[in-house]
Amino acid sequence: MPAPRTALAVDLGDESVKDILVDPVTGMPAVRIGDETIETIAPHRLPTLSPLAALTIGRGHGSVWVTTKDNTVFPAPQTGASYTWGYAGGGPAALARLIDLLLKDITHAGPGFDAQRPPAGLDRATEEGWKDRTPPFTLTREELEALRDG
Repeated sequence: MPAPRTALAVDLGDESVKDILVDPVTGMPAVRIGDETIETIAPHRLPTLSPLAALTIGRGHGSVWVTTKDNTVFPAPQTGASYTWGYAGGGPAALARLIDLLLKDITHAGPGFDAQRPPAGLDRATEEGWKDRTPPFTLTREELEALRDG
């Protein structure tokens, strides 16, 4: 839905910005850019109590989407970590921690880069287990729980 011009979302003359929008569920600003891509920011926490149902790894770098049991889709919460996969590093570890946290509590803030290690099964999956997959791909809650508990 079109957004009013506010301090949160103001067109600063970037010619690629076609529209300034607002997400009707979260109230977060977003922009439609020239190629019809919509870009937004990620919340620190998801505004829902509905449990995690699925997680989608998107095409863009760090693009992760959370689907809840009530079928609402959100960008994954972030507080500073970038979510990546397919190598041993901070991005895959942060993604594994995010999955673990959201399985436990959908309202948990996204993890930053910290010294806490995720469960070994999720760690292996984000570092090595999805190398042969082409995004976008979706993992159900049951698949994620099996990875965490395996």
